[in-house]
Amino acid sequence: MTPRRIDDLGSEAPDPRSPYGRLLLTVVVVSAVVLTSLRLEQRVEETLRWTEGSWSLESRDFPSWVPARFTGRLADLHHIPATIPLRSADWRQEVLRSLGENPWIDEVQRVDRTAEGIRFEARLLRPVVGVRCEEGLLLLDSAGRVIDIDRTLDLDPAWGIPLLIPIAGELPALASGTEVRHEEITEALGVLREVWGARLPQRFPGELTLIEAYTEPGVPGLLWRFHDRFGTQLRWGRSPVSPYPPLLPSPARLENLALVLGLGEARREMGAIELFQRTPEVVRRN
Repeated sequence: MTPRRIDDLGSEAPDPRSPYGRLLLTVVVVSAVVLTSLRLEQRVEETLRWTEGSWSLESRDFPSWVPARFTGRLADLHHIPATIPLRSADWRQEVLRSLGENPWIDEVQRVDRTAEGIRFEARLLRPVVGVRCEEGLLLLDSAGRVIDIDRTLDLDPAWGIPLLIPIAGELPALASGTEVRHEEITEALGVLREVWGARLPQRFPGELTLIEAYTEPGVPGLLWRFHDRFGTQLRWGRSPVSPYPPLLPSPARLENLALVLGLGEARREMGAIELFQRTPEVVRRN
């Protein structure tokens, strides 16, 4: 079909400010501390006695983008109280160490003790893509490290991230913290870092459902496209880390993508949109 230019797209530019989807997690711990007898000359830290147990973490304690059914390595947070020494003057450092060992914790911002227990605030790493693997989906951060595995074949829409099924097939299941060294994944992450840097997944949640590589005769290297929730192809072009030059500078493509996503339901009748053109071109569905 003959492409048609879109002339009436808005001019809103993407917001370049981003940390890549880090959100705040606040949890109140109420079941882990028992006070022993106090002496005035003793430090408060020296009067704590820890009991084995678990923290009460519920789905409402986590950001809305964590699916309520998901546990994964987040479940490890429940068991931290059982790892703290029964009597420790360094309880805060022990809590910080245990939290820091969890792959979901990006930064612990505070740990406080109150009359009701322990409260901590931390930033969680947000995945930018779910990659199909032998045991489900690898949830990767923007650097290509595995945060966790979601042991399901279907990417939960709550994650708000696109699915990637590598051309070469499923990846092996990899442990948390493993850096994925794979040319196709590296190129995909190059695209996604720019898209997340412009905060497009936050501004248009759930709109980008799939990212995939493809090739075209006579065009060297991998080309990339998204699929939106209507199945419309949003053709990005080459990754910024491709060994070949881009078809259009990234800022212009980001602006085009933001404008196209802003069309909403109007994309339902569009089969494909070429974002690497100065003015996006659309092919209607048959």
